[in-house]
Amino acid sequence: RSFEIQATFPKDSLLTVLIYDHDLVGTDDLIGETKIDLENRFYSRHRATCGLQSQYEIEGYNAWRDATKPSEILTKLCKDYRISGPFMRPGEIQVGRKIFKGQTVFTEDENEEPVESYEHLSLKVLRAWEEIPGAGYKLVPEHIETRPLYHKDKPGIEQGRVQMWVDMFPKDMPLPGPPVDISPRKPKGYELRVIIWNTEDVILEDENIFTGQKSSDIYVKG
Repeated sequence: RSFEIQATFPKDSLLTVLIYDHDLVGTDDLIGETKIDLENRFYSRHRATCGLQSQYEIEGYNAWRDATKPSEILTKLCKDYRISGPFMRPGEIQVGRKIFKGQTVFTEDENEEPVESYEHLSLKVLRAWEEIPGAGYKLVPEHIETRPLYHKDKPGIEQGRVQMWVDMFPKDMPLPGPPVDISPRKPKGYELRVIIWNTEDVILEDENIFTGQKSSDIYVKG
């Protein structure tokens, strides 16, 4: 399931996720809950609002979903921490004294004109932000959290775990991309044909009373 809510700090700084079982008869019982400090994440220097993806894509299941592009994030970080750059040149980006090299010209088709883009290389710089002199800390990568569940009637005893992630986007920024579709893939029907070409070492237990030919009824289990 995916949920979208609006929050205002410091009023809505704590997110509580409650997990219930599903009973056909009677009421659903609380399994456990987990609490997330949204305000702490929002103002963290590790940029825990939306994890950095491993690759930059503009479409498909891995399409970039943050409200700002990698080059915009990189520019803001350099400005906030007074680091010179980013200086973008064909095939490289320089931040401070460190130079990152990578592809900056892309062609989807041989017949199309090459397109210059620094988003892929900017993302590479962001994922190595701890290597930048004067910054020296890691930015949160895209990941799925595994959080323990606790019940107030059983303090300190883990009641299970939930896998989830939280993305946060400021309301004064451009709208982010559509949420990730986590619905299960729809099954597709197909026809499976299995051909038994031959069998070996089958014990022939039956005998035709007229011809004397031996045979046996067999079945194949796959």
